[in-house]
Amino acid sequence: MNTPCYAVVDLETTGNQLDYDEIIQIGITFVRENKIIGTYHSLIKTDLDIPPFIQALTSIEDKMLNQAPYFHQIAEDIYKQLDGCIFVAHNVAFDLNFIKKSFKSCNIKYRPKKVLDTLELFKVAFPTDKSYQLSELAEAHGIALDNAHRADEDAETTAQLMILAFEKFESLPLDTLKQLYYLSKNLKYDLYDIIFEMVRNHNQETLDQHYEQFEQIIYKKQTDFKAPKVNFEGTLKDLYTMVTEELNLTYRPQQLYLAEIILEQLMHSEKAMIEAPLGSGKSIAYLLAAIMYNIETGKHVMISTNTKLLQNQLLIKDIPALKKALNFKINASLIKSKRDYIALGLISQILKDESTNYEVNILKMQLLIWITETETGDIQELDLKGGQKMYFEQKARNLCTGAQ
Repeated sequence: MNTPCYAVVDLETTGNQLDYDEIIQIGITFVRENKIIGTYHSLIKTDLDIPPFIQALTSIEDKMLNQAPYFHQIAEDIYKQLDGCIFVAHNVAFDLNFIKKSFKSCNIKYRPKKVLDTLELFKVAFPTDKSYQLSELAEAHGIALDNAHRADEDAETTAQLMILAFEKFESLPLDTLKQLYYLSKNLKYDLYDIIFEMVRNHNQETLDQHYEQFEQIIYKKQTDFKAPKVNFEGTLKDLYTMVTEELNLTYRPQQLYLAEIILEQLMHSEKAMIEAPLGSGKSIAYLLAAIMYNIETGKHVMISTNTKLLQNQLLIKDIPALKKALNFKINASLIKSKRDYIALGLISQILKDESTNYEVNILKMQLLIWITETETGDIQELDLKGGQKMYFEQKARNLCTGAQ
């Protein structure tokens, strides 16, 4: 049996109106067995003026099309290259409808046997991504996209991301892949045929040691974390001096004094109420005291913040800065309430829901993949929005109250 060829297509057009606008650029990247095997690209002449917005978006100007062929002059060549391939595009309805219309104007009937929408694919394969715009996907996965909204580069970037998604699917446990196959039958396009072939070719005999199973759910095995002992022989003052020098901060004796007071209370398990003005460096002071306490005792320190703004400042700004300044590793974890973490029973209830709603179906597939890779089980990793978020929260409430 021949392995399928994927034709990853991207079009630039004079606008979004199918009954009026025309193609001005086409890019195709061909993929077989998770490898790029060829490309095709052409600017396409049109008698329509390119609107200023499209010129700014694509960097394609009217004069650039003067020597380009009209679509009807290259239609036969494009058709031959696409024929027999799985038609792939990011938000595929747009590209497929435009190219069908253009072929029809040349008396060519184009109807691919299989169609794959990478927007649908990437939502499933990359459940923790914050955006599914092509440029942001590329950045998130380390793929260079220097000229977004140019058909040739967009097509190749989409192909590279598609390969990453396929490789991820192929690495999943067999039972997870089988569940994805059954769920994918309710999607809009032909991902189920592709996953079916992955199931057929899967060579897993037993569950990998990195996974565990709860009912039908395969999830990543969690390991106990033990922080390595820090080898630092200096004093708190040495620590403070190192940080101020490395981060180019002003050496403030009062800030060091504050850190020393906090460390002393920690060492003697005593209470202290300290008031300090805004901008006096309280965060660095108590973080350094906590680090020194951990060095000397091996014990952890819990820091409770009054606002999420301060919590995020510590996690995103202050702690990373200290990690950069010190020549040893600092381990910090965010502890949330139990409602912020996934319950396997909740996933089980969602998977058993017979709803064929499209967004619910995508969510089921996302959960199956996410639970095989999450290190924390923190639901916020999924960044659920809209209907998915409402559905998930309702299911979580039902699980807590025992409602169905």
